[in-house]
Amino acid sequence: MKKILFALVICIGLGQMAHAQTAKGQWLAGGGLSMSVNRTTIGNSIPSRNFGFSLSPRVGYFAFNRLAVGLSAPVSYSRSQFDASITTFSTLTANAFARYYFQSAKWAPFAQGELGYSRRRINMSGPPFGGALDADSQVNYSLGLGLAYFVAPQVAIEGILNYGSNRNFSGDGNQLDFQVGLMLYLGRGR
Repeated sequence: MKKILFALVICIGLGQMAHAQTAKGQWLAGGGLSMSVNRTTIGNSIPSRNFGFSLSPRVGYFAFNRLAVGLSAPVSYSRSQFDASITTFSTLTANAFARYYFQSAKWAPFAQGELGYSRRRINMSGPPFGGALDADSQVNYSLGLGLAYFVAPQVAIEGILNYGSNRNFSGDGNQLDFQVGLMLYLGRGR
């Protein structure tokens, strides 16, 4: 009887820990990192080298059970060298987000929406550009569906598929992307 009671207490305790991850008063912090490097040859003889990275930190607070609100600040940089011409792109973004978890369990599906502002700088050097610099700003939004897999009670690996749009002075753009990241769930839920 003591073993059954002990097993029951353990199961209830683990169940409560799983539900505390997305409880009101919890914090989430984390993000993702990506990097790419490639070399190609255009035609038979013109080499092209490309390098890029992005960092996407995110912090949020569970205002209600299973509903987190917060900020993300993605940063990206890329450099392309084509023959003697070099082009660099750098982007800084500030987004507000809301995320709703459909359940609190080891596998926790969620929906997320973001709205923000981005500033992008483009620098082109070498022939035929000679050092041209351009910058623009844009408003962006995205809607996504994701899945958090808790590898530990307060650590999750997340994947999210986003559909996003941005509007700037030169037109509109749409994109579909998939992101993977690591998220920490901190604090004591109420």
